[in-house]
Order: sequence, then structure tokens, then C-alpha cells
Amino acid sequence: DLCRWLSAFEIDGRRLEDIVPNGRLAEFVHAVRDNLVTPLDAFRLADELFGASPAYGEEARKIIAEAGEPFFSTALLPNVLSEDFKAFCRSLSAGTGKKGKALYMPLRAALTGDTHGPEMDKLWRLLGGERIRQRFAAAAAVSGKS
Repeated sequence: DLCRWLSAFEIDGRRLEDIVPNGRLAEFVHAVRDNLVTPLDAFRLADELFGASPAYGEEARKIIAEAGEPFFSTALLPNVLSEDFKAFCRSLSAGTGKKGKALYMPLRAALTGDTHGPEMDKLWRLLGGERIRQRFAAAAAVSGKS
């Protein structure tokens, strides 16, 4: 029902289906539904997830800088990067020594440009490997400049 309702909206000449990859609308809505108050929230989240690399807010940029370039370089290692979010986090934690907030906040900031939002394991599946690699590489570059 929420998918049908959101599909009826058009903002700035775009529909949600124009932003979310083909056949992934239901998965997207399921992942973000707890973070929606208005249809505009769905469009904002779709742009963050499926648009170009996210624009990092001040807080996200600070978190990325604190994590440092080695954190994101480790995240990109083939033996660390995994399709399974929990397995990835275990490997990244082992490789960086980061746990809890020090592990998850840089990941969220790098992948979404924000410090709050939907559950990361759901976003992980939505983003897919190539987009995740691109965003970690962008975060590594940003953290090296800070």
C-alpha cells in the first residue's frame, strides 16, 4: 500500500520510480519506511542512496575524517568487503580495531552522507557492491583531505 501511495507522487517532475532502480521500489520502501513522514522523505532518501556520491554534511564529514583514510581503505579490501553486512562489519572490525559507534557511524556517513537513517543492513543490500565501493573510495579521498 505504501509503494502504491508513494508512486502517486511527483516532485520536481520526477517520480520515485525514476530514482530507484528498476524492480527495487518495494525493497527500497521496506528499507526506509520507518524513516518516512512525508513523500518528500522518500525522495530525499532515494536521492541519497541512488544519486551521485552523497553530499556530506558537516557532521558526516567530521566522522569520516576521524575514521581516517585507512579505515575506508581497509573496508575496500577484497577479503573484507562482503555482500553480507554483518560479515563485512566483523571483518572490518577485526582489520581496524573499531567497534560500536566508531565502526558504524563512519560507514553510515560514507554510504549516505548522513549520520541518521534506515538500518544499515537493509541499505547495504540496496546499494550493492559497486555503489558501496565508489562511496568508500570517495570517503577515503575526503578523509585524506581533512
